[in-house]
Amino acid sequence: MSVAYFLLLSSLALTINTQAQDCSKPVGGDNMGLKGSDILLEMFPHGVRVSFACDTGYITKGGSSTITCTDGSWSRVNLKCEIKSCGNAGQVDNGYIDYPEGNDFGAKLVVTCNTGHRLVGRSPNIICGVDGWTGRLPECEVVTCSPLKRVVAGTFSPIQDSYDYQQVVEFSCEDDYTLNGSKSISCSEEGTFKPAPPTCVMVECKDPDIANAAWDGGSRPPHKHMATVTYKCVSGYTMKGERTQTCGIDSRWSPGLPTCELVECKDPDIANAAWDGGSRPPHRHMATVTYKCVSGHTMKGERTQTCGIDGQWSPGLPTCQLVECKDPDIANAAWDGGSRPPHRHMATVTYKCVSGHTMKGERTQTCGIDGQWSPGLPTCQLVQCKDPDIENAALDGGSLPPYNYMSMVTYECVSGYNMKGERTQTCGVDGQWSPGLPACEHNNGNLVKVLGIVFAVILIALVIVGLVIWRLRAFNKRRNADQSLLDYSSRRSYPDNAIPKDGEEVALS
Repeated sequence: MSVAYFLLLSSLALTINTQAQDCSKPVGGDNMGLKGSDILLEMFPHGVRVSFACDTGYITKGGSSTITCTDGSWSRVNLKCEIKSCGNAGQVDNGYIDYPEGNDFGAKLVVTCNTGHRLVGRSPNIICGVDGWTGRLPECEVVTCSPLKRVVAGTFSPIQDSYDYQQVVEFSCEDDYTLNGSKSISCSEEGTFKPAPPTCVMVECKDPDIANAAWDGGSRPPHKHMATVTYKCVSGYTMKGERTQTCGIDSRWSPGLPTCELVECKDPDIANAAWDGGSRPPHRHMATVTYKCVSGHTMKGERTQTCGIDGQWSPGLPTCQLVECKDPDIANAAWDGGSRPPHRHMATVTYKCVSGHTMKGERTQTCGIDGQWSPGLPTCQLVQCKDPDIENAALDGGSLPPYNYMSMVTYECVSGYNMKGERTQTCGVDGQWSPGLPACEHNNGNLVKVLGIVFAVILIALVIVGLVIWRLRAFNKRRNADQSLLDYSSRRSYPDNAIPKDGEEVALS
């Protein structure tokens, strides 16, 4: 009994296990859904077939739309759905079509009319639907302007009941009238004329009445449109405004009549300066003032100023600037004392030249009131000695030209000459050779000396002989005188016949 019961249960379980399973609601691909009433069901029995269809705005692009439920599973969905395109909507005369969202299902196109045209009758927005672009394209018609009114004292052309976009109308006025506005106007895109239509007016400006001014050229009354006049102020007055005026369409002078005001210059305000003569406020036209800078300042500009017709000082107020001399820039020189920058008025500096250079000018400089160094910056020039000029000598060694400071040269005399002085010379800081250029003398100089000595000896001897001869002559003269005296005495002591003869002795009594 139990065996039979077991076999019955096993047979029942096998029957239950082999029963097929149902399928749940299938899910299709993008942009598609179940067709018909199947969309309302949630469970589908084994073996049932269902179909998919593309959503509104999409079209089938191949693949089977049907799938089958097999033992709880659906077969693969092969259907392909692609969005519908409406393509080009066509053309609009005097306008153009934009596709800002494209031309697929649901997209909206926009119709825009050209300038001077406007949409007529329909909405400019058309949508891409299931059956293509919805509605008809609108039309663009030209903008028109209403007819113009009559112009008093004038006329225009052409005269029409309406004017199309950009059509031009010309205006003119009768004699003695002036067109107030543009001569030409045109129909604008808004359906109005631009600029506004002109009018014809009678223009005449009154003769200008400007106090302290005189007519200086231009028209005479009556002053019609665009007539010009020029005025100038009388002496001592200055003009505020434009001297040339034009008669405007409103019968007024443009840019507006000027005024002539009494010329007066403001009292000069010059920093670091003091009044030094001239007028006192108020300063009228042609008044003059003179200023000077206070100590330590120098003036830039003219110290005497004249009040001009424009109320300004001429040639222009000067300035008083603190005197400051630039730091001296002397090539090949070094600061040797005095002030350091900034160098004010009366500051002094001293410079010296570097080795091998000599100074031309004053080494001590003073900052002058004009901001310049006085008596003037010196220069440091390279020391150079001239080429030695020694007659009858030749270079025997040392430097070659140019001869700078401390250059050395050695000379020797040519044959037949002897040197007097130092043969080696050095170029000094003063540009002179030291200890001094020698001289080359001829050897005949010694013979001349000997001959000179001999001549001197002979001359002395001749002088001595002359003196001896002179003494002898003097002695003989004195002796002869004595003898004469003796003879005279003898003649007086003896008779004439008793005068002793030569060699005879005489006895004196």
